[in-house]
Amino acid sequence: MLAAGLGVLVLALFPGDSPAMSVAYTVSVALSSLFLLLAVRQVPAPRRRPWNWLLVSVGLCVAGEVLVLVMTLRGTNRWPSPADILFVLSYLALAWGVRGLHRQDNSRRASAARLDAGIVATGVGVLCLVHFVLPVAADSAQPVATRLAGAVYPLIDVLLLFIVVRTLLGARRLGPALAWVVASLTATLSADAGQIAEQGAGGRDGSGWMNVVWAASYLFLGLAAASAQRPEKAGAAPEGQTAELSLPRLAILALAAGLPSGVLTVRALNGRYDDSVLLGLGSIVLLAMVVGRVRDLLRQLRRQSEQLARMARTDPLTEIANRRSWDFDLDRAMEHSRQSGRLLVALLDLDHFKEFNDARGHQAGDDLLKEAARAWSLQLGPHSRIARWGGEEFAVLITCADLDAGQATLERLRALVPFGQTASVGAAVWDGREDATSLLHRADDALYEAKRAGRDRLVLAGTHSSAGAE
Repeated sequence: MLAAGLGVLVLALFPGDSPAMSVAYTVSVALSSLFLLLAVRQVPAPRRRPWNWLLVSVGLCVAGEVLVLVMTLRGTNRWPSPADILFVLSYLALAWGVRGLHRQDNSRRASAARLDAGIVATGVGVLCLVHFVLPVAADSAQPVATRLAGAVYPLIDVLLLFIVVRTLLGARRLGPALAWVVASLTATLSADAGQIAEQGAGGRDGSGWMNVVWAASYLFLGLAAASAQRPEKAGAAPEGQTAELSLPRLAILALAAGLPSGVLTVRALNGRYDDSVLLGLGSIVLLAMVVGRVRDLLRQLRRQSEQLARMARTDPLTEIANRRSWDFDLDRAMEHSRQSGRLLVALLDLDHFKEFNDARGHQAGDDLLKEAARAWSLQLGPHSRIARWGGEEFAVLITCADLDAGQATLERLRALVPFGQTASVGAAVWDGREDATSLLHRADDALYEAKRAGRDRLVLAGTHSSAGAE
């Protein structure tokens, strides 16, 4: 790797169009290719196939560079040459290899990423088609091979742009391997764009900085393969982030989609005014209105999504957490209890709730549940949780520094039952080893013991601590 890196740096010492630069460039590419070969051999066999395609891509490039060097030293170099066939094939192998890396990533964002990348690539591709591909293809003064090569390379750059955007937007996690691949593709795109701009301005082909950037792209692929030797934790894509269309992402897509119309308008304004100006401006205005409409829809969908998420986590009557949220909070608290203190789980049951409900009506019963939940929620601190367990039963999770403080909190809850009613409480302290089911089972046993002992009392699993009267 060190030799390959030094080979890239040394290129900056040579003039861009000298034979010495051609030799140094070919040597640098060969060193980077050797580094890639050694790195790919260390990639675990089940994940090696896409990297083999990247290796094929670089091998084709090396063969092309050697052919160009031979023709340069002989003074027979021309454009296009048989080496360009190898270069074009190398791009196709590169695209196929990166596709394989995407399949290994197995991201649920793939469909949206492909569509978004297609929008960006199409916006840029239309400009390439109008400004580079069609003019070159229509230049009858040039040989057919020259026109064909001049038309193919800009389209290949559009393909590379699509791959870069697809990778950035679609990767579940942009780890070191994919990041180096993106860096390699970006370097190639930058050098290609510089070459196209220089040729369009009448400059010389093959400036030194372009050769340095092209050579760096080979080195980056080797670093990518070296990073792939260490498998990364896959992990699931975070919920709600699989294909989120954020406002910045929407703005980028709108800019890419409006790029052809914007260029058309500018060109028409710089020349003779005609209908193209109105067509271009009309397209931009319509696109802006569509983007504004989509933005409103995104806001509405986000609000609805947040509302549905709250409904999924909240008991509709008492507006506190439901059993699903309780299970999640309990699992999380058990994971962090060793750092945060002792973990106390309790089940609270409103005494004689059926009789209260039958005597005063279902509305009064609902009011009792809501008022009890509200009073208990206000009493609990930020490190405690309460949820409706089911019916007239509630679950409480308390993280406390010592057991006495936790029991004192539960006693305060028991004393806060509204409408002159009482509650029985069964509690259990987590021993640091048992699972959530066992912990809740012990708290449930303690609750039934409190009921058998006469209700209106707190029982801690493993002890007999009572208070209050029947």
